[in-house]
Amino acid sequence: MQMAIRSPRASGAIVLVLAAIASCSGPASDTASPTATAASTAFSTQGPARSATPAAAGPLEDLVPDEVGGVRLVKTTVHGPDLGELDPEEAANFARVLENVEGPLEAFSAVSGTGEGLAIAAWRMEGTDGRQLGEAFIGFIVGLGDAEVEDITIGGKEVKRVTPASMTPIHIYVTDEVMFVVQAEDDALVEDAFAALP
Repeated sequence: MQMAIRSPRASGAIVLVLAAIASCSGPASDTASPTATAASTAFSTQGPARSATPAAAGPLEDLVPDEVGGVRLVKTTVHGPDLGELDPEEAANFARVLENVEGPLEAFSAVSGTGEGLAIAAWRMEGTDGRQLGEAFIGFIVGLGDAEVEDITIGGKEVKRVTPASMTPIHIYVTDEVMFVVQAEDDALVEDAFAALP
């Protein structure tokens, strides 16, 4: 299962979205982005309380669309107990993120949908606020090297856009227990993807 994104520190390795994002790298740049500060990785605690019927409830596979902007997505699912069966580097990267998230490995699952120039992922640790996943994931990316983290709004959703040096920006959005990750070469696809998310 190849889910590589080119990185200045790990050429061709599965380092960022792990089993979630396919190769969506843009052209390399010689200019490094500013290093993100720890404060910029935190998700706001403001907003509506978690409802009895969360927007991101139901099977995780159903939360990742089958098609976005004419791009058909192929879905892959991995559950916590199965992480040890992944490529060793990929499994180690998952472990590095999840060590900063409360909850047993048995409660974790991730679904990726990948297509030409677009990848969407949904991660859930059942019983855990999705902000923990989002902050741990961003911390992992920032730990790889220079990255700029920005707060932006896409389709009314509060999103963290993380731009590592020499890479296509990665967009992280959390709601209820779920962290969504979107990466695309085309900004229009990013907008279409967020329109399709709960």
